[in-house]
Amino acid sequence: MNCHPTTKDCLDYLIAIAPIIISLAVAWFAWVQASTNKSKLRLDLYNRRFAVYEKTINYYLAYMSSESQQPKLKENADEFVKAVRESRFLFGKDSSVHKTLIEIQQALGVLVHFYEECRSNPDSDLGKAYSRQVETLPNLENLMVRLEDELSSRLDFHKVENP
Repeated sequence: MNCHPTTKDCLDYLIAIAPIIISLAVAWFAWVQASTNKSKLRLDLYNRRFAVYEKTINYYLAYMSSESQQPKLKENADEFVKAVRESRFLFGKDSSVHKTLIEIQQALGVLVHFYEECRSNPDSDLGKAYSRQVETLPNLENLMVRLEDELSSRLDFHKVENP
């Protein structure tokens, strides 16, 4: 068998090997594309989860400084409600993160409502009711620390996976 570029045998070998080489190249490109898409999905998931945390912090901080920035509190409350709803899908409805966010939403909702009522009528019985209600609510600072602990593994960019 003579494999000179002008001989028929050499051309037959090249025709036989070409599909194998092309198939290997296509498989390699598919693997690279799948790897890139997996990394992008991890980054997108991280960004969406971090946005939930960021909206929670913004609402908490707006409440803590609510005396001077009432419109900002309302804006942050609206964004936080959306984040809580979104967290159901990002973390799972039975996840500890979603449950903690619900607790934060309930606690801050009560506090903001009573704050508004007491501010407009400070000498009413609402002040007393507010004090009683605050005593029954979980401590906001403890809830925020618990949320951060629960999110720490889910916001570790190198370990981001589905819930």
